[in-house]
Amino acid sequence: MEGFDAQRLAEVAELLGDSGMLMDLIQTMRKEFAGVPDEIQNLLVQGDVIAVKQKLHSLKGVAGNLGAVKIQEAAMVMEHKLEGGADIAAELKILAQVWYAFEKIKIG
Repeated sequence: MEGFDAQRLAEVAELLGDSGMLMDLIQTMRKEFAGVPDEIQNLLVQGDVIAVKQKLHSLKGVAGNLGAVKIQEAAMVMEHKLEGGADIAAELKILAQVWYAFEKIKIG
């Protein structure tokens, strides 16, 4: 699957003993983080940097566990820049691009 680490996907599927369960987890990630770029943008507008950091950290962890390397990397870069007090507008655009590409991937 585009944007995923094939080896990590295989490892998780083997660990679960069923590739169908892996697809269910990926679908759960889609649902749990649906609209995440817009949510992050709204939180930034509200000035809730703590909530943004929490959302990015959660997204990074879930994406990493499932091998969604492009999403994981985008979230990680944003998290680090935000911790340093830097503007993350450009990185948010990148996250939005990889997230919406992920949403278009046909699962199952």
